[in-house]
Amino acid sequence: MALHFLFMQPVTTIVEVSQATGKAYNTIRNLFKAFQELGLVVEQTLYRRNKVYRFQPYLTLLEKEYSASGAS
Repeated sequence: MALHFLFMQPVTTIVEVSQATGKAYNTIRNLFKAFQELGLVVEQTLYRRNKVYRFQPYLTLLEKEYSASGAS
């Protein structure tokens, strides 16, 4: 469910994913730690709280597709 949410909202916080999926904050935090180790999410902020994460492989793919379509 969390991965599905990331496809819909590729820039998000743990709180947003937790609320959207109905899973505990700690569960999503641990999942995001695993996702970070796999290179699926990248922390965008350097703050201790309210960290923002990017679903980087998906965003990279979207950016390539956008560039290939000739859009400026």
